[in-house]
Amino acid sequence: MRAFLQERHFQRQQQRHQQLTAGAVGPTILYFGCHAPDVDFLYHDELREYQRQGTLTELHVAFSRPSDGSKSPKVYVQHLLLQPPNAASTYRYIVHEQAYVYVCGGVPMGHDVHAALEQILAMPPSPFPPFVPEASSQSQSSHDNVLSSSLSMSPKEYLEEMTRQGRYVQELWS
Repeated sequence: MRAFLQERHFQRQQQRHQQLTAGAVGPTILYFGCHAPDVDFLYHDELREYQRQGTLTELHVAFSRPSDGSKSPKVYVQHLLLQPPNAASTYRYIVHEQAYVYVCGGVPMGHDVHAALEQILAMPPSPFPPFVPEASSQSQSSHDNVLSSSLSMSPKEYLEEMTRQGRYVQELWS
């Protein structure tokens, strides 16, 4: 995860310094899950700094065992993904923007996130406009046909196709 974010940071710096528009770096959204913020939220400061700098467009953190003594329910990454605003934007990025999805963690978490992605892809298309980099000259109307389309295959088949394309990668361990 850190190496990936360091690479994205480098790409964004290059884009800013060279004022690149072709191959613009799109949004980088991280869903990070751990037990408790004060125990194993590794790289907290580094992640917040990437967010402040714009390397991370969004940072969503799930804590499954808060250590503050509260009786808060367990929250996992798949729960955050399925929240309505997140599910809609995830659908839009995956289907309309051809996003890349990387899942890293334990095997059970990977299966749960995969199931959440299938649920998201089974939802109706999002009404949100596509991401268009600030420096891009693309017009909104060039995406109108894409926005009106929906999946032409099942969510399972779509994720399989993303895997074949290298757009969906799971690095899981037991």
